[in-house]
Parts: sequence; C-alpha cells; structure tokens
Amino acid sequence: MVQKEMVPAKPPKGLVGRVVSWYLENYLANLFAGAWEPQPEGPLPLDIPQASPQQVQRCVEILSRAKRPLMVLGSQALLTPTSADKLRAAVETLGVPCFLGGMARGLLGRNHPLHIRENRSAALKKADVIVLAGTVCDFRLSYGRVLSHSSKIIIVNRNREEMLLNSDIFWKPQEAVQGDVGSFVLKLVEGLQGQTWAPDWVEELREADRQKEQTFREKAAMPVAQHLN
Repeated sequence: MVQKEMVPAKPPKGLVGRVVSWYLENYLANLFAGAWEPQPEGPLPLDIPQASPQQVQRCVEILSRAKRPLMVLGSQALLTPTSADKLRAAVETLGVPCFLGGMARGLLGRNHPLHIRENRSAALKKADVIVLAGTVCDFRLSYGRVLSHSSKIIIVNRNREEMLLNSDIFWKPQEAVQGDVGSFVLKLVEGLQGQTWAPDWVEELREADRQKEQTFREKAAMPVAQHLN
C-alpha cells in the first residue's frame, strides 16, 4: 500500500524521474527491512544489576557510624523484584527517617513516624549520612547543591549515567552503587542487623514538620475578602 502511494506505477522516462524513483524504492526497502522476518516472541530477558557484597559492606560501615542519617527514596525503589511490602518493612526495620518522591510516595502511609515531608533542604544540610535510593540529583535536588559537602553521600541507581548526574560539580558521592534499589535496601538491613539511632534526630525532623504544617494551617484559616486564601 505504501509502495503504491510513493512509487510511480509506470517507470519514469526522464533521468530525474528515474533517480527519484530509485531513491524512493531504496528508501522503502530500508524502512521495511526485515519487517516480515520471524521474530522471537515472549518476554525479553531481564538484566537487573545488583550491588556487590563489598559495596554493601562499605555502605553498612558508613551508616553504622552515622548520628543523623537520612534517606531519600525515589521511583526506582518500587521496581521489581522487591515488592512494596518488603521494602516498607525494610525501611521500618532500618529506622532511618525518609523523604519519599515519585512512585515511592505513599509507601509509609499518612502518619508514619519515619516519613518526613517538609524542610527537605534544611534536613539534607544537617544530615551526616544521606542515602539517595533511586533519586537523581536533577532540578528536584538543585542539581546536588542542597547536599552538604560535610555529609557522606551514598547513592544507588540502576543507571550509571543518572546516578552520577552533576557529580563532581555540585556534589560528590562517598559510595556510588549501580544496582537495584529495593534489593540494596534489604541488604543494608541485613548488614546493620537491627542497629538503631538516637530518637532525638527523628524527633527534630518531625517537630520541624509539625511547625511547618501549623504555619500552613494558620495561613489557610486567615479570612480574606473573597475566594480562597
């Protein structure tokens, strides 16, 4: 059908017409090359990178010495093979306060004590160890400028290019792990074996959350002449 529309039915007589006809026939041949050859059916094989035991161990050692750890979970954390339920249980067991973004929003529920919503930039500046789990240092993190130079940064991502985006410009990772995010978090929990951190760090973040929320509620309650505040 495409050939009938594009290629003249009768061979042209002029030189220009023959050149155009030759070009169109070759173009169509390349455009539909292999279109009718049999192709394999079924799901494509998966190639999911995994963090090496040595990388996991180094990250475990960094986190074990942290006083104010913080985790930022992104969409990649919800990819298979790790289920959302297993990831949630691992985050709860780990006990590190979290900011959630992308498809990870809602992972911990509305009022979970580890879920921090407000003042992310300020919290990132105060944290001594930050785990960027499936989070990219793009405009959402000011290209890495919100990360403190005194903080130790652990970043894990399946894609190396995304993982190192803007690194050595505005930020620098202590450990850059190319691997599946959910599996990495589960391995962290195994390596730390129930280690806990002082509750005052989480409470400080939650208090900042409450103050910000109260400010919003007060602004919303202010009367205005018309319409919404």
